[in-house]
Amino acid sequence: MGPPSILVTLLTSAGLEYLKEAVKSILHQKDTHIDYTVVIIVNTLSDEYYKEVLSYFTLIKVVRTLSNGRPGKGHNSVLDYFKNNPQFDYLIPIDGDDFLYPYALTYIEQYITASRPADILMLMYTDIIHQHTKFIKKNSPVIRINNQGYLSWNMYNKNARSQILDGWYKERARSPFIYDVSELQTPCRVVLLSRAAIQNDLYYNEDCVAFDDFIAIMKIYELIYTSTLHIMQTDYSGIILYNRLDHDSVCHKFTNRLHAGENNLFKEIIDKKFIHIRQWDLTSIPYINMPEPVDFTFKARYEFVKALFSNLQIKQIDFSKQEHIAIYQAYLQITCWTKNYDTDKTIFDIYINDLFDFHNPLIEQLENR
Repeated sequence: MGPPSILVTLLTSAGLEYLKEAVKSILHQKDTHIDYTVVIIVNTLSDEYYKEVLSYFTLIKVVRTLSNGRPGKGHNSVLDYFKNNPQFDYLIPIDGDDFLYPYALTYIEQYITASRPADILMLMYTDIIHQHTKFIKKNSPVIRINNQGYLSWNMYNKNARSQILDGWYKERARSPFIYDVSELQTPCRVVLLSRAAIQNDLYYNEDCVAFDDFIAIMKIYELIYTSTLHIMQTDYSGIILYNRLDHDSVCHKFTNRLHAGENNLFKEIIDKKFIHIRQWDLTSIPYINMPEPVDFTFKARYEFVKALFSNLQIKQIDFSKQEHIAIYQAYLQITCWTKNYDTDKTIFDIYINDLFDFHNPLIEQLENR
């Protein structure tokens, strides 16, 4: 038997510029030895967008699937495509407006080639690119990128990691069986599925506006108790870069007026189901980290995101005084962390260089407070 064959899908409904960079991020993976094929799944109501994608990507397979305008329909069409193409052993599903970090497949490869390969791998959280300080969380490192936006990232070392992981469990501890789903965050996202995994009635809800993936994760959590699948999750964030720049994305469209309908629908979907996970004890989910790629330093992460912002030609934003103060406070926090924790010194250097950049208006803004 030869090496496993991997299908990497990019699911898209709009946003050709983001899709171009997403494809580039997959094709330019470093130090990976797995055999992978990229397929673009266009799940859209727009004939024009499908034609644009088909016209631009002439060397990559493009497949259009039936859309109802909701994300779950698209996610299920990805699963169906994988089911119907048995030449592939594993699926790595990516949203077409997100990006793979350069060593993402190098990291995932370890779960595929392990003595007991993973059937399902879930990612507990991701780095995020955005343009608003409202996405800056306490104890979450953030850095400005080219004065065009922010990268919120996750610090990894033996001292800070347990603190960050404890924060994840606390944030996700609220049960969907008790709280409205609009008050919650989807616990994690699927980054790897084996062929055995999709034989277990794994699905996304096709009527939800925003929380179709929450249903899928609950289904996977249930499979931990009802199947023999090897299911695990990782908190390593050097895999997917989540894009909150896209103003056409689901998270931007899910406005307050949609919350009540989504909450009622979600309650109906889970009613009398998922009996094995009613206690909602996320600490029972298997958690396994593999060795991190040594070449993927914070500097490499930072430079990748800077290049991405430049390629996307994102306009520079006019930071308000309040935003400058917020980022200054965040920078003070990260410099304290890098001093007290056993951390790559280049992190401190990059932050200090950005803080005191001659062209950076931060200092002037603070002096005029």
